[in-house]
Amino acid sequence: MFAGCGSSRHAAEAAAVWFRRRGIEAEALPATELADGLDSGGGVGRVLVGVTQSGATGSLLRLFERARDAGARCVAVTNEAESPAAAFADLAVVTQAGPERAIPATKSFTSALAALRMLGSEAPAASGAVDAIEAGLRRAEEAAAFAERGAEGPWVFAGESALRPLAAEGALKMVETAAVPALAIPSGELAHGPRALLSGRTPVVLLSERAEPGAS
Repeated sequence: MFAGCGSSRHAAEAAAVWFRRRGIEAEALPATELADGLDSGGGVGRVLVGVTQSGATGSLLRLFERARDAGARCVAVTNEAESPAAAFADLAVVTQAGPERAIPATKSFTSALAALRMLGSEAPAASGAVDAIEAGLRRAEEAAAFAERGAEGPWVFAGESALRPLAAEGALKMVETAAVPALAIPSGELAHGPRALLSGRTPVVLLSERAEPGAS
């Protein structure tokens, strides 16, 4: 079971997909909802992986305590080596990306993704994930220029499978950093209602693991 809040939850959701692709039973939930499940008799499986940038998220720390009481092992993926989560967990994977200079998680988020990828796959695949992150950073100026062209309506971020939570993270970043309304939608759901919001000036960001024929 993977759990986190905000950006950390999105990283946890991507990790759960990567684990399932390797044939390992896994799912992800917000730490707050999973805690409610424990209170009502639900379980977290044999291992709970908590993702937390600060290592001090209250809901996740409470979840760790309840999970250990239920007999689960606890793994913390965190940016802070001296955090309560790292101290409590049976295993702490510390990314040490350095302090964030703004409220939105950026480098701590991408480093958590890389760490989770290494937990859920072999090293070559993990290095490929880091390469993809670096390629995206190199296109930051291009994305900024696109944003300046003007837009109508909310930004729409779409992705499927492991990229769906990354689309959700993209939408969250638009809201956090620019106070711009943004939606995150599974790619296949665009035609089922959300398309009513789209116009020729609606920014749609499609995250895909393959080239989409005819996409523009």
